[in-house]
Amino acid sequence: MESASALRAVFEPVSAPTTFEETVERLGTAIRTGLLPPGSRLPPERDLADQFGIARSTLRQALTTLVQSGYLVALRGRSGGTFVTAAPPLGSGKLPADWREVLATRVAVECGAAVLAAERGSPEAFARMDELIVQMDAPGAFDS
Repeated sequence: MESASALRAVFEPVSAPTTFEETVERLGTAIRTGLLPPGSRLPPERDLADQFGIARSTLRQALTTLVQSGYLVALRGRSGGTFVTAAPPLGSGKLPADWREVLATRVAVECGAAVLAAERGSPEAFARMDELIVQMDAPGAFDS
């Protein structure tokens, strides 16, 4: 009996969003409410990830989602960075009703792709990935 109640507890509805979803929600809300006005520049990725207390890869995924949805624009070069777009895409100030579904689908597909890549990758490919990770973590890699 004890294992049955423990199992039920495991499968209770999850209420806390993932750090990815929470990051998308916080930044989206800050944009929609004007805390981050159009044209404002976000801090560098490293600083922003530290402020949120999340991994840079999670932050990048959230920023990519917001760029793809039209809330942010990422510019490269000397005057580059991540900026709030001049006109966010949803005039109603609300995310689409199915946004969690869309994000869940992306997580499932992207994690599945990562698992397949890990299973099928060669030592040479993994060595190259390690080199790229070192480059991505280097100071100024995304700020210049």
